[in-house]
Amino acid sequence: MWLVMEKGAAKRFCGLPRENLNALLLKPFFETRIVYHFRREDFHPAPRVDTVLLELKRKAVPDIQLFERRDFAAFLTHSFRYGLFGSHALLTKKQISTALRLSGLPPVERSGDILYVQWLCLFRCWRQFGKTIGG
Repeated sequence: MWLVMEKGAAKRFCGLPRENLNALLLKPFFETRIVYHFRREDFHPAPRVDTVLLELKRKAVPDIQLFERRDFAAFLTHSFRYGLFGSHALLTKKQISTALRLSGLPPVERSGDILYVQWLCLFRCWRQFGKTIGG
């Protein structure tokens, strides 16, 4: 599927400059990328914003099962609201560092930016060992 949209919104769907909730909810099922940058002169009347062509391509094999979609959304929503670390976190610091290390992934950056593959790894760890929200 292709969508013509404002450049900033399209970048957010791609998780740029950093992953966000909406991008993370799409990524298990779709590959997202900006495939073309339009010139303003390509349209009449010319838009006041930069416009791009966003491609959403369904993955042949999703990164999570369809029945896990609600749990993935709940995990992400809780983590974005309360943080990955702290008293309301779903996983301990040790669980996070161990899960990432065992999967061969880098630790969470000091900036707090987390890659999609790291989120996926932590979700799988939570599904296996945690899986309680609201405690």
